[in-house]
Amino acid sequence: MKPKEGFIYLCLAMVGVDQKITEEEKKIMEEVFQKYGISEEEYFEIVVSFINDTIDEARTESLSEMAFTAIQELDISMKYNLLNALKEIAEADGIDDRELELIEKTKARLNL
Repeated sequence: MKPKEGFIYLCLAMVGVDQKITEEEKKIMEEVFQKYGISEEEYFEIVVSFINDTIDEARTESLSEMAFTAIQELDISMKYNLLNALKEIAEADGIDDRELELIEKTKARLNL
């Protein structure tokens, strides 16, 4: 997984981590991708790979670990952009414990 793919994956994970995907979260995620230079093509490529893949708990854990490894290669400004993106998505419907946990885990993995 490439660093930018890790960024996208973690944003997608944030949308679904509380197991309720709202229109506001999807809207904010699209705005975040635009703001941080992620094209629709890049985003859809990741989404299509998820649709074509069997996602069970073990696969989700594997993808998460790959994403956390990949994002370590982001430059410092993109690392902070990722944290900001995750916070913006989480705040779209009110931050819950699982969303906060993902933000904190990401921050720790980025050593920020």
